[in-house]
Amino acid sequence: MFSSLKKLTGTALAVVLLSSPVFAADITPEGAAKLKTLIQAQIDLRKNVQSAAGGQYITEGELSVEPADNYYAVTLPHIKMKDVSGKVFDIGMIAANVIPGNTDKEWKAAIAIPTPIHIIGADGKPVGDISIAKQRALGIWDVDLSSFIRLDAQ
Repeated sequence: MFSSLKKLTGTALAVVLLSSPVFAADITPEGAAKLKTLIQAQIDLRKNVQSAAGGQYITEGELSVEPADNYYAVTLPHIKMKDVSGKVFDIGMIAANVIPGNTDKEWKAAIAIPTPIHIIGADGKPVGDISIAKQRALGIWDVDLSSFIRLDAQ
């Protein structure tokens, strides 16, 4: 399954690169560390927001940001979201391929969400699954806004 996610994100990244102005982005260990810090801050924010709403944003494992040939390979920790009713949405490990954007405040990303997402009731019993057959998510993340300023997803 993880191999399929890597193929999907690789294809999506190619689309981003082909639709963007051509430039040689420097992919460095320092850039990976900077990106990892930015992503970890977003994970921490999501935990705080979910907690303030009475739920939990649970992560298992480590965030990984690795320089690849011409992009950063990002794998988020395994994510589960628990709502106020106790229902758990077991999302899994989100993968992304990321390159620097047109400014130092932007990052271009191709993202793949694992499928299926398992839904588990408060009693611990499976309730259902959300399956995403084909997916494509390409976006530009703005550091100052902490949000996508452009997102094209299906």
